[in-house]
Amino acid sequence: MASTYSALKIELIGTGEQSGQWGDTTNVNLGFGGAGLEQAIVGMATLVTGDFTANVYTLPYDNTNTVQDFRALVLNITATLSGAGEVIVPAIQKPYIILNNSVGGYAVTVKVTGQTGVSVPNGKSMWVFNNGTNVVEVVTHAGSLSVGSLSTNSLSLTSPLAISSGGTGTASTTFANLTTNVTGTLPVANGGTGAATLTSNNVILGNGTSAVQFVAPGTVGNFLISNGTTWTSAAAASVLVGTVTWFATNTAPTGYLKANGAVVSRTIYADLFAAIGTTFGAGDGSTTFGLPDLRGEFIRGWDDGRGVDSGRAFGSAQLDQMQQITGTIGTTNRSANGAILANQTSSGALSYGGSQLLNSAGNSSPATGNSEIVLDSANSPSARTGSETRPRNIALLACIKF
Repeated sequence: MASTYSALKIELIGTGEQSGQWGDTTNVNLGFGGAGLEQAIVGMATLVTGDFTANVYTLPYDNTNTVQDFRALVLNITATLSGAGEVIVPAIQKPYIILNNSVGGYAVTVKVTGQTGVSVPNGKSMWVFNNGTNVVEVVTHAGSLSVGSLSTNSLSLTSPLAISSGGTGTASTTFANLTTNVTGTLPVANGGTGAATLTSNNVILGNGTSAVQFVAPGTVGNFLISNGTTWTSAAAASVLVGTVTWFATNTAPTGYLKANGAVVSRTIYADLFAAIGTTFGAGDGSTTFGLPDLRGEFIRGWDDGRGVDSGRAFGSAQLDQMQQITGTIGTTNRSANGAILANQTSSGALSYGGSQLLNSAGNSSPATGNSEIVLDSANSPSARTGSETRPRNIALLACIKF
């Protein structure tokens, strides 16, 4: 009976065969010369460039117990490849350790003909198993694993890795790798700014789905001010042209003119001329106009139809005025002919002046003399008198914004 061969191509000597030679066959089967069972258990086959045709190497599978690449435990691929490689193994049950040390940087797929197999990345090693139908990975689950460092091209988890363990906590794979998947600027829609750079010391403004906008600081002391639509850098507390303000300084601040009645240029102060026109003076009628003169004046609100200060034109001046003062003076006695006799009475701002008229005892005729009634506010208790009527006040400089 002739010899047959196992799946590993171990020669099975037939009954009565190889008389006087069976020992040699058995030695090879056991591993003499690196063949047989020894090759299957600890042997390594090196797959070189000459073994591959168009980046594919089909391992020979012959009826001999001598050294064959398919039987080796370790397949060390050192060939130079021009593309992704394939190693076709026979459809038998057998484990392999694959070392992809190929030149060219390509992955090598180890598989049974017509199957998907396992792809081994370049420069990596994997432990796989040929189950007789296809080549699969040996380890797909580890109850616990402790490693000093971990480098992997593909890590498969049965459930999301918790954030506390360095994961995302989700099974979603829609994450961008900012190093490899993003070029140029990151769009606003993807959580970016849409800008390649951020201008130093500028304020960033949202701009819908478009790239962000910037507002420069502007002049020292400026504020970020809204116009109801967007933001700009503008002077603090913007003052309207034509506003009159009182200052505790004796010179006009920047941006203001003294409200002293001066005649100024309609061109240089065009904004102010547009605001007040010739209300306070037409100047020369063509190139200049007048400023309000508030020196020594109190300000009174324009009546504007109320009727408290009727007839006043806007911007008109008004002289000082005092309400009418009335009073009386009385006498104790009068003579028959109407002359004022003694014992006159007076009070407040009213007094009796001149020669007092007296009667002689038993004489019904009045004595001769001059008399007058005097009105003098200085006689009022604690009165402060002068050439004008005014309230208490402090002198400040009135200026107008141009």
